[in-house]
Amino acid sequence: MNMMAEKAKARQPSNFVGLKTVQMKVDDVFLERNFICNCGTEALSILAGKFEEEDIWLDPVSYICSYCNQKNKIFDSQTDGYDGLLCGGSASMQNNDQEIIKCPKCQEEKFKLKADIAYNINFDEPEEFEELDDEFKSRLSDLYDALSLSATCVACDNIFTIGDWELA
Repeated sequence: MNMMAEKAKARQPSNFVGLKTVQMKVDDVFLERNFICNCGTEALSILAGKFEEEDIWLDPVSYICSYCNQKNKIFDSQTDGYDGLLCGGSASMQNNDQEIIKCPKCQEEKFKLKADIAYNINFDEPEEFEELDDEFKSRLSDLYDALSLSATCVACDNIFTIGDWELA
Protein backbone atom coordinates (compact mmCIF):
# COMPACT_ATOMS: atom_id res chain seq x y z
CA MET A 1 0.00 0.00 0.00
CA ASN A 2 1.25 3.49 -0.86
CA MET A 3 1.61 5.49 2.36
CA MET A 4 2.42 8.87 0.77
CA ALA A 5 -1.11 10.27 1.19
CA GLU A 6 -1.08 9.24 4.86
CA LYS A 7 2.34 10.86 5.37
CA ALA A 8 1.23 14.00 3.48
CA LYS A 9 -1.38 14.67 6.18
CA ALA A 10 1.39 16.03 8.40
CA ARG A 11 1.93 19.13 6.24
CA GLN A 12 -0.43 21.03 3.98
CA PRO A 13 0.95 21.67 0.46
CA SER A 14 2.64 25.09 0.51
CA ASN A 15 0.72 26.41 -2.51
CA PHE A 16 -2.51 26.65 -0.48
CA VAL A 17 -1.37 30.01 0.89
CA GLY A 18 -3.64 31.66 3.44
CA LEU A 19 -5.82 28.58 3.85
CA LYS A 20 -6.14 26.18 6.75
CA THR A 21 -7.11 22.52 6.44
CA VAL A 22 -10.11 21.82 8.66
CA GLN A 23 -10.87 18.27 7.61
CA MET A 24 -8.86 15.49 5.97
CA LYS A 25 -9.60 12.01 4.72
CA VAL A 26 -7.16 9.51 3.20
CA ASP A 27 -8.35 6.99 0.62
CA ASP A 28 -5.42 4.95 -0.75
CA VAL A 29 -3.29 7.45 -2.77
CA PHE A 30 -5.79 10.31 -2.35
CA LEU A 31 -5.85 12.88 0.40
CA GLU A 32 -8.99 14.99 0.61
CA ARG A 33 -8.55 18.39 2.28
CA ASN A 34 -11.33 20.84 3.14
CA PHE A 35 -10.18 24.43 3.59
CA ILE A 36 -11.15 27.65 5.33
CA CYS A 37 -9.38 31.00 5.26
CA ASN A 38 -6.84 31.48 8.05
CA CYS A 39 -9.25 34.09 9.50
CA GLY A 40 -11.81 31.28 10.06
CA THR A 41 -14.22 32.02 7.22
CA GLU A 42 -15.26 29.18 4.92
CA ALA A 43 -16.99 31.36 2.30
CA LEU A 44 -14.46 32.05 -0.46
CA SER A 45 -14.74 33.57 -3.92
CA ILE A 46 -12.76 31.44 -6.38
CA LEU A 47 -11.07 32.93 -9.44
CA ALA A 48 -9.83 31.03 -12.50
CA GLY A 49 -9.54 31.41 -16.25
CA LYS A 50 -12.38 30.14 -18.41
CA PHE A 51 -11.91 27.67 -21.27
CA GLU A 52 -15.06 28.41 -23.27
CA GLU A 53 -15.02 25.43 -25.67
CA GLU A 54 -15.21 22.90 -22.86
CA ASP A 55 -17.01 25.00 -20.22
CA ILE A 56 -14.24 24.26 -17.72
CA TRP A 57 -11.87 26.35 -15.60
CA LEU A 58 -8.14 26.59 -16.14
CA ASP A 59 -5.37 27.47 -13.74
CA PRO A 60 -3.94 29.48 -12.14
CA VAL A 61 -6.64 29.40 -9.44
CA SER A 62 -6.95 32.04 -6.70
CA TYR A 63 -9.38 32.88 -3.92
CA ILE A 64 -10.64 35.98 -2.12
CA CYS A 65 -11.92 35.60 1.45
CA SER A 66 -15.42 37.01 1.90
CA TYR A 67 -14.56 38.26 5.41
CA CYS A 68 -10.96 39.54 5.48
CA ASN A 69 -10.59 40.13 1.69
CA GLN A 70 -7.28 38.25 1.63
CA LYS A 71 -6.44 37.20 -1.93
CA ASN A 72 -3.96 34.46 -2.79
CA LYS A 73 -3.10 32.21 -5.67
CA ILE A 74 -3.65 28.63 -4.52
CA PHE A 75 -2.72 26.60 -7.58
CA ASP A 76 -0.58 27.10 -10.67
CA SER A 77 0.30 24.00 -12.73
CA GLN A 78 3.55 25.61 -13.84
CA THR A 79 4.94 25.89 -10.31
CA ASP A 80 2.92 23.49 -8.12
CA GLY A 81 2.72 19.72 -7.82
CA TYR A 82 5.29 17.17 -8.97
CA ASP A 83 5.77 18.53 -12.51
CA GLY A 84 5.73 22.15 -11.41
CA LEU A 85 8.41 21.61 -8.77
CA LEU A 86 10.62 18.94 -10.34
CA CYS A 87 10.07 19.32 -14.08
CA GLY A 88 9.71 23.07 -14.59
CA GLY A 89 5.96 23.03 -15.29
CA SER A 90 3.18 20.82 -16.57
CA ALA A 91 1.47 20.43 -19.93
CA SER A 92 -1.79 21.90 -18.59
CA MET A 93 -3.46 24.69 -20.52
CA GLN A 94 -3.66 27.96 -18.62
CA ASN A 95 -5.65 31.18 -18.76
CA ASN A 96 -4.35 34.11 -16.71
CA ASP A 97 -7.51 36.17 -17.37
CA GLN A 98 -9.14 35.21 -14.09
CA GLU A 99 -12.78 35.79 -13.33
CA ILE A 100 -14.88 34.97 -10.29
CA ILE A 101 -16.51 31.57 -10.64
CA LYS A 102 -20.29 31.50 -10.21
CA CYS A 103 -22.36 28.58 -9.03
CA PRO A 104 -23.80 26.89 -12.14
CA LYS A 105 -27.10 26.40 -10.29
CA CYS A 106 -27.80 29.73 -8.51
CA GLN A 107 -25.02 32.13 -9.65
CA GLU A 108 -23.70 32.64 -6.09
CA GLU A 109 -20.03 33.63 -5.87
CA LYS A 110 -19.06 32.21 -2.46
CA PHE A 111 -17.98 28.63 -1.85
CA LYS A 112 -16.45 26.10 0.48
CA LEU A 113 -13.27 24.73 -1.11
CA LYS A 114 -12.15 21.09 -1.26
CA ALA A 115 -9.04 19.54 -2.81
CA ASP A 116 -8.56 15.89 -3.70
CA ILE A 117 -4.81 15.41 -3.96
CA ALA A 118 -3.19 12.25 -5.39
CA TYR A 119 0.23 11.06 -4.22
CA ASN A 120 1.86 8.23 -6.15
CA ILE A 121 5.41 8.45 -4.76
CA ASN A 122 5.90 5.21 -2.89
CA PHE A 123 7.87 5.30 0.36
CA ASP A 124 8.06 1.51 0.24
CA GLU A 125 10.33 1.76 -2.80
CA PRO A 126 13.52 3.46 -1.54
CA GLU A 127 14.86 4.17 -5.03
CA GLU A 128 12.02 6.63 -5.72
CA PHE A 129 12.64 8.44 -2.47
CA GLU A 130 16.43 8.47 -2.91
CA GLU A 131 16.11 10.22 -6.30
CA LEU A 132 14.94 13.36 -4.52
CA ASP A 133 17.39 15.84 -3.05
CA ASP A 134 17.09 16.90 0.58
CA GLU A 135 15.09 20.05 -0.25
CA PHE A 136 12.33 18.02 -1.87
CA LYS A 137 12.39 15.31 0.79
CA SER A 138 11.38 18.03 3.24
CA ARG A 139 8.53 19.15 0.93
CA LEU A 140 6.95 15.80 0.09
CA SER A 141 3.39 17.06 0.57
CA ASP A 142 4.07 19.51 -2.30
CA LEU A 143 4.94 16.68 -4.72
CA TYR A 144 1.41 15.60 -5.59
CA ASP A 145 0.68 13.89 -8.91
CA ALA A 146 -2.87 15.06 -9.52
CA LEU A 147 -5.21 17.67 -8.09
CA SER A 148 -8.95 18.10 -8.26
CA LEU A 149 -10.51 21.27 -6.84
CA SER A 150 -14.22 21.37 -6.12
CA ALA A 151 -16.57 23.92 -4.62
CA THR A 152 -19.73 23.71 -2.55
CA CYS A 153 -22.00 26.71 -2.96
CA VAL A 154 -22.79 28.39 0.37
CA ALA A 155 -26.24 29.44 -0.89
CA CYS A 156 -27.63 26.24 -2.45
CA ASP A 157 -25.13 23.48 -1.46
CA ASN A 158 -24.48 22.66 -5.13
CA ILE A 159 -21.18 20.80 -5.48
CA PHE A 160 -19.21 21.15 -8.70
CA THR A 161 -15.69 20.63 -10.01
CA ILE A 162 -13.53 23.66 -10.60
CA GLY A 163 -10.80 21.66 -12.34
CA ASP A 164 -8.77 18.46 -12.54
CA TRP A 165 -5.03 18.53 -13.24
CA GLU A 166 -2.58 15.73 -13.99
CA LEU A 167 0.79 16.83 -12.63
CA ALA A 168 3.21 13.92 -13.07
